[in-house]
Amino acid sequence: MAGTTIYWDDPDEGGLRFVEFDIVTTLSPEDPVAITDHPVESGSNTTDHARREPTRLTIEAKVSTMPRPGDEDVSLSPLDLTVQTRTTPGTKTISLDVAKPPIQPSIDSVVGAAASAIGDAISGGPKATVIADSQARTVPRQAQAWLQSSPRNRVRDVYEKLLSLIDRSLVVSVTTTMRDYFDMMIERLGAPQTVEDGNAVRFVIDMKRIRVADSETVQSPKPTEARGATGKNKGSQNGKNDPNAEGKAQVYESTISQITPG
Repeated sequence: MAGTTIYWDDPDEGGLRFVEFDIVTTLSPEDPVAITDHPVESGSNTTDHARREPTRLTIEAKVSTMPRPGDEDVSLSPLDLTVQTRTTPGTKTISLDVAKPPIQPSIDSVVGAAASAIGDAISGGPKATVIADSQARTVPRQAQAWLQSSPRNRVRDVYEKLLSLIDRSLVVSVTTTMRDYFDMMIERLGAPQTVEDGNAVRFVIDMKRIRVADSETVQSPKPTEARGATGKNKGSQNGKNDPNAEGKAQVYESTISQITPG
C-alpha cells in the first residue's frame, strides 16, 4: 500500500519532517465506541449511553537500505546505465491462426465444431514450436539507477526518527490513500528482524489519537470589594455608655459576697 506517510512539525529542528516506507503491508485503523452495560429505557436518547473512544492505528511497513528519491537527508542523482545482455539459441511456442472450412448443416458437424471451439478457447488455439534464435547474439538493455553521494544507513535513520518521536512525545499526522489521521502519538514501536527480510526491517507502529483542548483567556468581572485589602486604622475611639452598668455592678458585688466567706 503506497501513499502512507508520517509527518510532523519539528519544534527543535524547525520545519516539516516526515517518514516514508518502502512498502506498507498492513494498515489497521480502529474507531472504538464505549457503550454502556446498564439497561437503557425504551425510547430514550441513546447518545447519552455511548462515548467515542480515541482512534487507533497500526502500521506494519518495511524499510530497506535502498535509497529513495525525495529522502531529505541524502543527496541522490540519476544514473543512466547500458547493460549488454546475451541471448542464447532456443525454441519458443507460437499460436497458429488456421483457416477453418464452413460448417456443414448436420448434427455431427455442429457438435464437432462446438467441441473444437471449446478446446481452442481453453488452450488458446493450435500452437507450433519454432526456433527463436539460430545463434547467440548481444542485445543492449537500458536501465536507470540512483547514485548516492554519501554513505548512509536508511534503516537506522528511519528507526532513530521513530524513536525520537517517542522520546519527545511529539504529535504527528498520518496520511493514507483512504483517510488522514491527526493528533496521533506513538504508544508502541516494534522492529522485528528475520532472516527472510535480509537487510530490510519490518516496523510495527501502534498509534493512538489524543484529545486536544483549546484554551481561551477571558476577562474576569471586577469584584464589588477588593480582595486581600487591609483595613484602615481608625485609631482609638470612646466607647458608648452602658445604660445597665449600675445594675450589672450590683449583681457582680452580690455574687462576690456569696463566694467570699465573711
